[in-house]
Amino acid sequence: MITTKSGSGNLVITMKSYDRFVNEILSSKDDGFGVTRVTTDIKAGDKIEIMGLNSVQFTRVKNVKANTLHSGYWTVGKDIAPGKYKITTPKGSGNLIMFRGKSLLVNEILSSKSDKYSVKSVTTTLKSGDRIQIAGLNKVNFTRK
Repeated sequence: MITTKSGSGNLVITMKSYDRFVNEILSSKDDGFGVTRVTTDIKAGDKIEIMGLNSVQFTRVKNVKANTLHSGYWTVGKDIAPGKYKITTPKGSGNLIMFRGKSLLVNEILSSKSDKYSVKSVTTTLKSGDRIQIAGLNKVNFTRK
């Protein structure tokens, strides 16, 4: 998990493949400008760029197993249990992308307010091994159906 204690700036993590590309505004405050934390796997050879921040903190986390996630990359069965979920966010808008293997399951702009460019909720069934990418959101709720 990557956080900062003061200010806001850019966090970019690139790797040899684009299955974990991170490009976020990381902020110390939940003020609607950026996200307060990003969780992702970091592997040997990944390039980490930090711009506009004096310092960031990297905290190793084990399997999260939660029904509330935030910006980052998540694996079903490791970070959240498999099952059918209604997915919402209480504040802001951002990207929600899900893959099963190489197949795209969900690609939506998830928002707390509906408009012609976004949705307020997504209902889907998650299976072990599915990958979830969340970008631009501090809190995404997965409610069992």
